[in-house]
Amino acid sequence: MIIGNLTFPNDDDSPLCRMIRMLGAQCIPSRDPEVLSIADGLILSGTGDPATAMRSLQTLHCTRWLQEYKQPVLGVNMGMHLLFESRNDGDGDGTRFLGLLPGRVESFHSCDCPSPNMGWHRLQPSREHSLLNGLMPNERFYYIHREFIEPTPCTLATSTCWNTFSAVVAD
Repeated sequence: MIIGNLTFPNDDDSPLCRMIRMLGAQCIPSRDPEVLSIADGLILSGTGDPATAMRSLQTLHCTRWLQEYKQPVLGVNMGMHLLFESRNDGDGDGTRFLGLLPGRVESFHSCDCPSPNMGWHRLQPSREHSLLNGLMPNERFYYIHREFIEPTPCTLATSTCWNTFSAVVAD
C-alpha cells in the first residue's frame, strides 16, 4: 500500500510518514499532484494557519486536484479543517477551503472559550465507523487548537471543551 502525505509545512521525513513506514506501508511525502497520484490514499496534514495552507495549495495547483481525487483522504490536524467549506474569519466573508465536507471552521473566540484549547479530552463516538475500530470507550486525546468544527452529518465522534466539536469526520 502506498500512502501520499501532503503536509504543511513541507516535511520529507515527517513523524507521520515514519509511522506509516513502521506499519509496513510506503509513504510518499510530496506537494506534487502528479507524484501523489500513484498513492492508494492521501493524508492531508499540517499545523499553522489553514488560510496560508490553502493559498499554498492554490499556488501548487493542488486545489482542483484534491477536489477531484478519487482515493480516500484523511485530514489530520489542520488538514481536517481544510476538508470543510470555509472558515469564519469574523468579517462575514470567511476563507474558502476545499469544500469536500459540509461545515465551517469556527474560532474558539467566537464562543467566548479560552484559546488555544489545550488538554486531554474524551472522544465520544456518535456513530459506528471503521475509523473508530479499536478505540476504547471514553478514549482521551490531547488537543491544542484555536479552531473547531461544530458537529455536522459527517461527524463520527465529538469531543468537548467548553463546547462540543467534531473530533473525527468521514464522508
